[in-house]
Amino acid sequence: IRYALYLLDQYATKPAGLAVPTDILTLGAVQLEHIAPQNPHDSISNAVVDPEMIHSFGNLCLLDPQDNLAASNHPFEVKCALVKKMKEAQPPHLLRFHLSAKVFESKTRPVWDNEAIQAREALLLNQLFDCLTYSFIFHRCRHSFFVIYLFVNFS
Repeated sequence: IRYALYLLDQYATKPAGLAVPTDILTLGAVQLEHIAPQNPHDSISNAVVDPEMIHSFGNLCLLDPQDNLAASNHPFEVKCALVKKMKEAQPPHLLRFHLSAKVFESKTRPVWDNEAIQAREALLLNQLFDCLTYSFIFHRCRHSFFVIYLFVNFS
């Protein structure tokens, strides 16, 4: 799941030059954060999220360890406020992952509920399909062009 989210983040920020990420070794230090908390501090935090939705793909994002520690098991609204506070700090601290920042900076979703999780999951899966399709075609075509180049120039 981490790799899929990482690939999507790379695709979202650099779609024209997508390549297989080379810094996979550092991906182990990246952590998965549950947008709606896994173990909320209070009982009403996840009142709008069904328990089976907590571990779904649409409710997960990538964070660096220190950001994940700050987000902890806080409700969505608190996490949004934390991200805003980090951005306004001097010097500003920005989340490294574009898709994660987008979730917590969203002005369109004041609440994180089942509908938001399902919508994000559908969006991510569509983007993942596009990303993998593009990557496959790009690498396949590049290989084909190389074969044609060799044939034309050395036969």
